[in-house]
Amino acid sequence: MEQKLMAFGHIQCKIAWKSFETVSRCIKVFRETGSVTRKKGSGRPLKRTDETINAVEEIMENELRTSIRRLAQQMDLS
Repeated sequence: MEQKLMAFGHIQCKIAWKSFETVSRCIKVFRETGSVTRKKGSGRPLKRTDETINAVEEIMENELRTSIRRLAQQMDLS
């Protein structure tokens, strides 16, 4: 029983520390930039481009029996 309580306390401590890190990071970003919003263009780049959308639409119109999995493989989206 004591081990379970210690483990639970450890988990709470880890969660509290993560929250502290998050708040600290937000404060730091706010002090540096005056805002906490993400910079434009930050994050993972999109694969969804006009060219990709048009290519997918064309394949779907011409190959009605193509599965989504096969389509993703053809377009190198998986």
